[in-house]
Amino acid sequence: MSIDLHIHTTFSDGTKTPQEIVQLAIQKGLTAIAITDHDTLDGCSEAVEAGERSGLEIVPGVEISVRFQEKSLHLLGYFLDIENSRLISGLHTIQAGRKIRNEQILQKLQSRGIDISFEELARISETGEIGRPHIAVLLQQKGFVRSLDEAFQKYIGNGACCYAARPEFSAQKAIDLIHCAGGLAFWAHPFSSLGDEASVSQFLKDLACIGIDGVEVYYPTQGEKIRTLLLQLAAELGLLVSGGSDYHGSIRKGSSLAGGKELMIPYSLLEQMQAVSQKRALTL
Repeated sequence: MSIDLHIHTTFSDGTKTPQEIVQLAIQKGLTAIAITDHDTLDGCSEAVEAGERSGLEIVPGVEISVRFQEKSLHLLGYFLDIENSRLISGLHTIQAGRKIRNEQILQKLQSRGIDISFEELARISETGEIGRPHIAVLLQQKGFVRSLDEAFQKYIGNGACCYAARPEFSAQKAIDLIHCAGGLAFWAHPFSSLGDEASVSQFLKDLACIGIDGVEVYYPTQGEKIRTLLLQLAAELGLLVSGGSDYHGSIRKGSSLAGGKELMIPYSLLEQMQAVSQKRALTL
């Protein structure tokens, strides 16, 4: 039996609602999942309620983009108090920065004769936070590109002509926000952020020094060699281990929830995380 601790819904850039994710997870035979939308907790309540009705364990989470040593990384927060005012305020700040960035990207696209409106984006995202994947979908729908990959490569990816950066919290600030909400902070898909073993090893050691609780070891693009390295580093540094599919739905062709032969994530990892979370809660 597998778990999946990295999933996105329509409340950020996923294509399935939290309730649909819960039903899909049950069909896959998963025993627990975490909802980790970008910069928002809004989908967690619906998922928890659906999980309670269906008997599926749900972990409230979030994924936050941060800046650390001049690099952009993603952090995952787990076991969060989704009503924590400090965390909610911090996420609202991030969301405001995301909105400004989207406006800048649209202005750059419009300067190149590509007419895309904020209203069109809102219709695509429905309930969620609008991000670059929604812009890519709209570019494809309107015939400006043939694929989402082309949209990023040609227009909105890092370094492309219409790219715009957005303000990011420091890793320390994001870790502190996660901790103040009773959560655990993990470095997500480290080898997607940094490509070589030496850099990942050093970054993980440095993140451990500022309070990171764990690292995402089990991930679709991190094969056996990488997993072995990360497991060894986690053991040396006394860090927890997590894993997830980073499932976004149909926006990423060929992707799926964990639970298949390519990505089995043991429930024992979640038990270890829960033990640390519960012990920490006693000291707050």
